[in-house]
Amino acid sequence: MHRTELPSKMRLGFIVFGVLIVIEIIEYVLGVNMKGGAWPLLAVLAVIGAWPIVQYFMHFTQLWRREE
Repeated sequence: MHRTELPSKMRLGFIVFGVLIVIEIIEYVLGVNMKGGAWPLLAVLAVIGAWPIVQYFMHFTQLWRREE
């Protein structure tokens, strides 16, 4: 990795982290305030929140990339 790539990758990591925080706050507010019918919406939000974790922090797509 080149030194010039690090700031852009860190910025992307912070943006993804911020998006995850927003999704978690929405999940918490919905879970606390809605009584019975919130489960499907919470499940969708959980999947939406899991995707950036798998994509950016676990580097799941690199499993299929060829090594250089």
